[in-house]
Amino acid sequence: MKTLCYAIIFAFAADFAPLSAERPVAARSVQQPAAQPASPGVFRRYFPHTETALPASYPFIRPQEMRLTGAGFQVQVFAKKLAQGEVAYLEVTRIPGAPQTAAGLEPSLFFEKRPVKLTKLSWGWRAVIALAPTMPAPGWKTLTIKTTNATADMRIFVQKVNFPVYHNVMNIPALSNQTQQTKPETLAFIQRCQEKKNIVFSRTNTDTMSNRVSFPRTMYRVTSPYYAKRVYDRFQMQNGKRVQLPSTWHYHTGLDLYARTGEPIFSMLDGTVVIAENMFYEGGFVAVDHGNQIFTMYMHQSKINVREGQFVRAGELIGLAGATGAATGSHLHLSLYIGGVPLDPLGLLSLPIRN
Repeated sequence: MKTLCYAIIFAFAADFAPLSAERPVAARSVQQPAAQPASPGVFRRYFPHTETALPASYPFIRPQEMRLTGAGFQVQVFAKKLAQGEVAYLEVTRIPGAPQTAAGLEPSLFFEKRPVKLTKLSWGWRAVIALAPTMPAPGWKTLTIKTTNATADMRIFVQKVNFPVYHNVMNIPALSNQTQQTKPETLAFIQRCQEKKNIVFSRTNTDTMSNRVSFPRTMYRVTSPYYAKRVYDRFQMQNGKRVQLPSTWHYHTGLDLYARTGEPIFSMLDGTVVIAENMFYEGGFVAVDHGNQIFTMYMHQSKINVREGQFVRAGELIGLAGATGAATGSHLHLSLYIGGVPLDPLGLLSLPIRN
């Protein structure tokens, strides 16, 4: 099921400005990072333990918070909003003197019966969970904490979100012209890209996040929001004539940020670059692995300034914006995936991540 998910999640990241090229445009990669031409903003301490870099235009949002207790532990839950499509950050700490923790028992955590990956630190444990946009029944959800001799169920309320719907039909040359996608060389390229994504995004590596979070651009302007439902034009060319096909719709699994070609793009979190190359849909594509199945992704770049295997810090330059791949104009398509679930990447900016 996860392979099928990754087969479609990257195919629909486009803006609305016109682009005359009929084929996806490739980004030019470099082996060594260039000098950083700008800064995403000053790192400021919005929380006791976290530093966040934001452009002046970004409206910082303090997170919602819940405090839960059970099995001798306290669980603090933070999210920009406890709602569908958001990322939630959890801190688990022992309650001093609680009988279940007297022997130093290790906790296990489950969200709706699915295991949550915990990172052990000096003060306790941290984790992130995906509040999926496709959650079938938002409302009260169960967070379970277990030790070898105790189990406790706690409840958090996840709000329903009415995501935007766009009825105007979008024409994106690399997606709409089905003739292009049936060429053998194009199909082979798409297949190679997909095989690499399936391998990379199936891995689970160690948590590398730090207490620094950064906006990925020098200015804040969303040109297409997260999880908007969008309609796409489809046609084929037969004997030199355009033959219309039924249109199709897809959810925008990331969001688009305004960026002119050549403007800088920065990593949102500390992590390891796992993809840094041109792909059919994504164009100049950089994906950063932050461990525990957490990935941020930056698409349509005109120039890639990092290499695979390179460790990058939050706020470090990773590339320059462009209109490569399946795009109709220059912009940054930004995505966040946790455990294969697409989430609003801007939710990271409101989290009090602690080392």
